[in-house]
Amino acid sequence: MKKSITLLFLMLFSFQAFADRYGVYDDDYVSSGNDFLSAIILTIVLGIVIFLISIKIIVRILNLLQLLIIKHDHYQNRKLLKLEIKNNIKKLIKDEVRERTSHRPKTKFCYILSMSLIFPLFFILKFFSENIFLGFILTAFYSFLVGVIIHLIYFSFLHIKAYSCAYKKYKQFNKLPNDIEKLTLIKKIIDSFL
Repeated sequence: MKKSITLLFLMLFSFQAFADRYGVYDDDYVSSGNDFLSAIILTIVLGIVIFLISIKIIVRILNLLQLLIIKHDHYQNRKLLKLEIKNNIKKLIKDEVRERTSHRPKTKFCYILSMSLIFPLFFILKFFSENIFLGFILTAFYSFLVGVIIHLIYFSFLHIKAYSCAYKKYKQFNKLPNDIEKLTLIKKIIDSFL
């Protein structure tokens, strides 16, 4: 670029020197012709220089835009891969929690336990002495309420325990790398578990 600008300025001065040396102009016409010819040559040279500089700037801007598009595509691909890996891990954790909580003893034992706690308590308090029918109804009602509470506590405990075990299993995938190749490998590993 610098060489072409230097060459153009040399051409400008060589045209001027040629016109002065070989008397291209008449003496009466020298001043007006010289200014006009110099203005034309200067305009042409400046136009070429501006054209070359603008071409170079446009090429650099296009290269920069291409680089930005490539980086944006790379960033989008990396972001999509990370999102897909995280969604697959969440799905694996949910499946594992569901599997661990479904194989536990039946929940009827929660209600049997509550009845075995409430019935002796009401019997000790002589709740059945006045009306046996009302005593059985109240015992069943309170046994059901206590059974629901025990059932919720038991289920929450199983759910939290299963979730912590599954979370520990996939904890190594919490911090995902930024490299596309490593992310693709991790995605293949996670997909093999599905």
